[in-house]
Amino acid sequence: MQVFEWFHHFKDGHTSVEGEERSGHTSSSRNVEVKVEVHNFVRSEILQLMMGRLDKRFGHDICQQSI
Repeated sequence: MQVFEWFHHFKDGHTSVEGEERSGHTSSSRNVEVKVEVHNFVRSEILQLMMGRLDKRFGHDICQQSI
């Protein structure tokens, strides 16, 4: 189906397969938002894993004192 859409797109005079601009967020701004969300999530998960390992290694008290 994609080939037929491209055919009609070019037949109508368009010179690119990129979609038309839409109102609202641009795709690049949305990509930045997603990247920040993923980065924050990964940092949070890494911190939780590290705290768990410290708890196992040194005991619960040492991790609670550092917070």
